[in-house]
Amino acid sequence: MPNARSVLQPVIEHSALRAAHQALGKGQAELSLSGLTRTAKALAIAGLAQELGRPLVVVTSDNEVAEELREATSTFLGWLTGGASRAAAGVLPGLDCLPYEGRSPHPDISERRAVALWNVARGRTPILIAPLEAALGRYRDKSYYASLAVELKADDELSMEDLAEHLAGVGYEKGEPVREVGQFSVRGGIVDVFPPDAPWPFRIEFFGDRIESLREFDPDSQRSRQPTGASPQPASALLLPLSESRRSGRMFEEIAKALVERARTRDRERKRPRSEVEPSWAPSVSREFPGWEFFAPLAEPHAHSLFSLFEQPIVIWDEPPERERQLQQFLENLEVKYDEVRDAEPPPLEPDDFFLTAPEFAAATEKLPRLALKELALEASGEFNLPGQPSPKFHGDVKALAADLRSRLDRSEVVTLVFPTGGKLDRMREVLSEYKLPFETLAVGSTEADPAVAAAASKPAAGAEDLAGRVLLVRGEMESGLVLPELRLAIITDRDLFGGFAWGAPARKERSAVSSFISDLSDLKAGDYVVHMDHGIGLYHGLRQLAVEGSTRDFMLLTYQDDARLYVPLERLDLVEKYRAGGDGAKPHLDRLGGLTWARTKTRVKRALRDMAEELLRLYAERKMRGGVAYSPDTPWQKEFEDAFQFEETPDQITSLADLKRDLESPQPMDRLLCGDVGYGKTELAMRAAFKVAQDGKQVAVLAPTTVLAFQHYATFCQRMAPFPIRIEMLSRFRTGAEQKKVVEETEAGRVDVVIGTHRLLSKDVAFRDLGLLVVDEEQRFGVAAKEKLKKLRANVDVLTMSATPIPRTLHMAVGGLRDLSVIETPPRGRLAIQTIVAPFSDGLVQSAILQ
Repeated sequence: MPNARSVLQPVIEHSALRAAHQALGKGQAELSLSGLTRTAKALAIAGLAQELGRPLVVVTSDNEVAEELREATSTFLGWLTGGASRAAAGVLPGLDCLPYEGRSPHPDISERRAVALWNVARGRTPILIAPLEAALGRYRDKSYYASLAVELKADDELSMEDLAEHLAGVGYEKGEPVREVGQFSVRGGIVDVFPPDAPWPFRIEFFGDRIESLREFDPDSQRSRQPTGASPQPASALLLPLSESRRSGRMFEEIAKALVERARTRDRERKRPRSEVEPSWAPSVSREFPGWEFFAPLAEPHAHSLFSLFEQPIVIWDEPPERERQLQQFLENLEVKYDEVRDAEPPPLEPDDFFLTAPEFAAATEKLPRLALKELALEASGEFNLPGQPSPKFHGDVKALAADLRSRLDRSEVVTLVFPTGGKLDRMREVLSEYKLPFETLAVGSTEADPAVAAAASKPAAGAEDLAGRVLLVRGEMESGLVLPELRLAIITDRDLFGGFAWGAPARKERSAVSSFISDLSDLKAGDYVVHMDHGIGLYHGLRQLAVEGSTRDFMLLTYQDDARLYVPLERLDLVEKYRAGGDGAKPHLDRLGGLTWARTKTRVKRALRDMAEELLRLYAERKMRGGVAYSPDTPWQKEFEDAFQFEETPDQITSLADLKRDLESPQPMDRLLCGDVGYGKTELAMRAAFKVAQDGKQVAVLAPTTVLAFQHYATFCQRMAPFPIRIEMLSRFRTGAEQKKVVEETEAGRVDVVIGTHRLLSKDVAFRDLGLLVVDEEQRFGVAAKEKLKKLRANVDVLTMSATPIPRTLHMAVGGLRDLSVIETPPRGRLAIQTIVAPFSDGLVQSAILQ
């Protein structure tokens, strides 16, 4: 059985990589590797680390790209080293705010930076991937970062006071009891602490100034679990930092003193009258304050570059021309932000206090070996080419995958499928067996959970010639795969296989992807915007015929930023679709061919879709499990109530009302979207549903986004239901505090049948005795926090959502069958159309509109 290293060995031995290894090993100052996709860049980085044994600092664009590179690089390192941990890739994330915003970085960013810098200082990170902003920073010396973490063992001599002071200094907060990461507590002779990267918090018992024992404990029960560490070695605990700057009272005093002196110096330079009295803002900066991290250089010098924290590093640039433009834009933007707050109090630090200048940054790297990783190949000296392509995308189409794999095996390609979990890998074994495709599982290391894989780790590695003819399965984490035609190698990831699904019903997928594409693009003309799945938004310029390998083929010509051209063969038209403009009709920005904007956009959308899918699955599974309430058929009162309607129902109203009643009389919980323009009669149907529910002793909540709309509903409900013994109340700012308190109490007691309100209905003090129906008007106008509370209500009750303009997600759920949909398209007889006027601003026009 082959191991994972066998797959990569031909790549490592490729002439381009081999030449780059040798040139860097001889100390050549600057060279390039081109033709690389992002996954190929990660492979090149891993190969360099394995071959050269020197630390690598990779400078890329942003945190997202850095994390993607780290993931793939770590996977390839695991394959090359047989799962050994000798080499590891780390990320030093850039800050999520600028120094002049008056806020501190996000705690998660601060923690990740602190841990990364500690690992660098301790020599535990042979590969560090850093966004340009992080690489530009000024840093303290290596010994400072090496002291941020502390490793404790039983019988160590250390006072509890010193430990508590250290923990508070590196970002831990006091909490009693300790339940969350980043908390610590001191009581008696015990210190509890929950460091990052630890599965359980530690309980450290002292006898005087000696550590007597170290144990893990359960944060929920607060009971000890077991000693940490393996016998007979003494138990140990590694307490990693949460901040890269150590806080202390002395530091804040020095910051305040330095800021006061800076303010006086500024006054002298501008010949302003100055006072020897301490400024009024001085006390506020003498203790922790928002954004204090950016003033730390006043107390502790930051005199080093990131590269000086390594011993003889090699600097790797991801797309150097783009990084040069990014460097210039970042420094210019920093100057603009500084100019905006230059005269603020207390005086801000200058950009040079936080970041290296462009000349300083160049000087920090000019004496180090430098390697450029480029996607586009150029004919230049010192450039080596390793041509690669992105792997194909299958979007969950298993038949297409099987056909592609069979074709590649017929061409004797080495095909490797990469899965992040053992469960997915096992499922792919079943799929390949169903399609009668030969496969084998690769070994990464003896730590594999699969016994067959573990046994393979001890066998000799197979040669490249032994890998073709079967599909290879392996564990790993990477965003996208890689195809190297020259080496007849294809690496396809789980995201390539199942990263995007066709959400339509299977019965509707009767045509091929190409025929669907051509039908959809039949009205395309030159100059129209299109979207390529891998490269983003471009301009369509018609079809072109090109001679390729002795034959003439048809291609679609797309152009991107800087007039970059992309020729898409007709057999891959499934990757392109017509751009659909948003509601504002604004023209989109063209993406850069080979750039990063489109990849970031896709990642954000995937994340949002994944979150939405998980949310919907949990909600609808919970609703199905709990079931709903089957309300009684129409009563004489129901008929009376409906007959009291003073207008004639439209056909759509009658149809929608039947839908509502069918849902309410079913034991399955209702979740229906009722769409209709303003004045089409949605509120009347909601009142009839509320009346039906209230008759069976259940309560109804009507949620409106504004106070005025809530009051309008309240008046309408009261008017229509006045003849019946149904109590209706309102919760909004139109009610006094005492009135609201009384309504809340009586609602909880069950004495209110229908309560109408704004966000006030979602307050913690509002509780229902037996809520049966939730009516939400214009859900799209509620914020995130309100919608989170609505989710909890949805799990237990029938829901009716009304909207004239539903948000795309809500409408898509309804059209896709996840929510039921009723549409009122016919207006009531005699309804006046809405009058819309677009005109220059005028006080008289506004006054007229309000009066009317």
